[in-house]
Amino acid sequence: SRYPSQVLDELLNRFSAGMVPYYFVIKTLGDFASAHSIAVTPRLGEIMSKVVPVLGSINQESFRFVFALSLGKFCEGLLHYQAEAKLDKSMEPLRPDVLQSEMRSCFDVLFTQWLQSREAKTRLATVEALGYMCKVVSADDFEANLLKLINGVLALYRREQELLQVTQGLCMILETALNTGTRVLESMIVPIMQAMSPTLQRIPSYDNPQQVKNFNEVLRCYEIIARSFMDEVVSFVLHREGFENPQPLPRRAACHILKHLVTRLVEELKGHRGLLVAGAKVLANETDLKVRKAFVQVIIAMAAKNYLVHEGGQA
Repeated sequence: SRYPSQVLDELLNRFSAGMVPYYFVIKTLGDFASAHSIAVTPRLGEIMSKVVPVLGSINQESFRFVFALSLGKFCEGLLHYQAEAKLDKSMEPLRPDVLQSEMRSCFDVLFTQWLQSREAKTRLATVEALGYMCKVVSADDFEANLLKLINGVLALYRREQELLQVTQGLCMILETALNTGTRVLESMIVPIMQAMSPTLQRIPSYDNPQQVKNFNEVLRCYEIIARSFMDEVVSFVLHREGFENPQPLPRRAACHILKHLVTRLVEELKGHRGLLVAGAKVLANETDLKVRKAFVQVIIAMAAKNYLVHEGGQA
């Protein structure tokens, strides 16, 4: 848009204080904030002053869905603005705590009411929005809610058919948790990996881009976890949850995880190379054809990164 300020003025004029706006007003605000974050972000306070008071009174599922979608886009635009402002000193700086209290109010409503919605599309939009909000709320608020938030997301892994937005939300939660250095996550690492593993037990259909993207996002979650909890991830892959599992599907998932980590975390895995080579030998006599195919891809990845010079690598 050539006139973003005027467009925003017109949209806000159609959002009366204390009243839920028409569906496409809030949808357009979200889309506009995402597409024109540099122009809209400095006025997010004005937008949120109208959003926060009406949020708790929204009962229609279609409106919960569109508000959750737009709140995620507001946060996405804010994060983009902050990243650009670090590079461009001419941009108007934002306070470090900008919108933290407003987003905390929204976070509470979305988590306590909307995440358990009867409509799948509302739940999915909500979990993705919560992922973005985690990057905006204060570190103290984030840590105070992290454990119940993780449990809420893992419950969606058991409930939903379409998992992409769940995984995307989880990725952002994990990134935020590891960036803040909180220790709350430590007790949840294994349950998180257990919840994600079934997604990797079968190759996604390439006729379904959502499945493919979710498969890759799950691998990215393992990568994020491994950057801070490498021993736990290596143990997960090599032992009962992975290569030593009597069932072929978990072994297949473990192969996908290991191939991804070997390719992406070259420096971080240097101290684990010998252990990984030795642990992977348990699959040398694998009889399941799909596991063998996945294992061959692990060997190729290891060979490319010079793992096979370690003891057992030539066996």
